[in-house]
Amino acid sequence: MGRELAKRAVEEHYAKAKNRGKFVGCEAYGDFRELCARKDIDAILVATPDHWHALVSLEALRNGKDVYCEKPVTHLFGEGQVIYREVKRRGSVFQTGSMQRSYPAFRHAVELVRNGLIGKVKHVEIGLPPGYTKPMHNDATAQAPPDHLDYDLWCGPSPRLPYMPARHHRWWRGHLAYGGGTLMDWIGHHNDIAHWGLNMDKGGPVKVEAVGWEFPKTNIYNAPSSYEVRCEYPSGITSSISSGHPSGIKWIGEDGWVYVRRGTLKTLPVQYDLRSDSLDSLYVSVYWMGSYGFRVSFVRPKIER
Repeated sequence: MGRELAKRAVEEHYAKAKNRGKFVGCEAYGDFRELCARKDIDAILVATPDHWHALVSLEALRNGKDVYCEKPVTHLFGEGQVIYREVKRRGSVFQTGSMQRSYPAFRHAVELVRNGLIGKVKHVEIGLPPGYTKPMHNDATAQAPPDHLDYDLWCGPSPRLPYMPARHHRWWRGHLAYGGGTLMDWIGHHNDIAHWGLNMDKGGPVKVEAVGWEFPKTNIYNAPSSYEVRCEYPSGITSSISSGHPSGIKWIGEDGWVYVRRGTLKTLPVQYDLRSDSLDSLYVSVYWMGSYGFRVSFVRPKIER
């Protein structure tokens, strides 16, 4: 059960992929510290629930490892400060990924906004999913953890709430002891793209306001079920991050807007032919996607007009 099933799945996959019939190179650990202490490993990927991100990352860094950590980087703000100071002190490599930056539709949308095709941006709407208002698993009863699960270790630095399947994998995000709800699950995706389009990777808002938050009427979850976060940036641009907006990102400029979500890119007005070579003349940032003269060669997303 548990780790052994995961270990078996990995070994069967690589045995098939390598056509060797048997692959036994995967090792499973009950304690991440044993893995981090290995001298033959250069880097660690942290893909635990959010409340463990900081301690696992710090353990890896202090054992001389580089780290790739899933978003959100940490559960608590102060944890993030500890990590970046540790990375700086050790000169380590630390990366957190936003996979949407590799999606053609999102990259395309950012290019349109940053090339001024909707004029000066005035406002951005970022739509995220609503939170959990009811049990997300058919078993919401408090019970003894399964034998293969070290539940004390799983809870780790957070409170040990009564175990129940409706608050364990994959629904632990619904309680603030372990995650930040759908807000923190998705803000690292869509608000990251919003900042990319605004060229704000090294900046942020100067004013943030939480508006109209509602919480579930259940003792299973306590992360917000409905929410809005309003932001204002130094340039005067405003944004609204809300469960009430359509999922995705919409930059609103003086001359039009660009809207993008996974698999969809919409614009108003249509100022160019997305099926032509006219995009080859667009400026693409040296920092992210190449250099001047870069030819847009990624696969075109489906365009809705």
